[in-house]
Amino acid sequence: MKISTRFSLTNLLLIFSLFIFGGLQSYSQCSITDISSNNESICNDNGTPTVTTDDTFTADITVIFSDALTTGTLDLTGDGTASVSVSGLTSPHTFVGVTLPANGSDISLTATFSDDVTCIFTNNTVTTAPFECSDDVCPDIIPPGNPTAPLTSAEVTFDIDNPGDNSLPAT
Repeated sequence: MKISTRFSLTNLLLIFSLFIFGGLQSYSQCSITDISSNNESICNDNGTPTVTTDDTFTADITVIFSDALTTGTLDLTGDGTASVSVSGLTSPHTFVGVTLPANGSDISLTATFSDDVTCIFTNNTVTTAPFECSDDVCPDIIPPGNPTAPLTSAEVTFDIDNPGDNSLPAT
């Protein structure tokens, strides 16, 4: 006796899903939609006035998300790092006092959930870092608009015009 059974691809996928995942479950799609910064501190030279590479500042970093899993952690990586358990976590979440490099560059941060690595968001311009503050190794004269090219020596001449009646401040 021959038994003939027809299976469609959909039926096979359903059977496979039931076998692998242990039943039908409803999954929400996690979403991270924003990373922002506020309460930025001034630069800290970390007690090393001749080393510019260890200068930092802190900021409160807020992550907006929805439909996060109930296990694992919310992780912040990139120019700064932080992590918090998602147990009882609500959106938005603010990481307070995240240490970031003070180098005058755009701050780039990525947020992800440890138990759902496909739920990821990167903001390459969260904020702009203050410039280095370890100034013992830097010349003190910096031309306007170009803080990375200090003026090491020059002759500076100022021409100040005033209409004579002192009605305008010198500029």
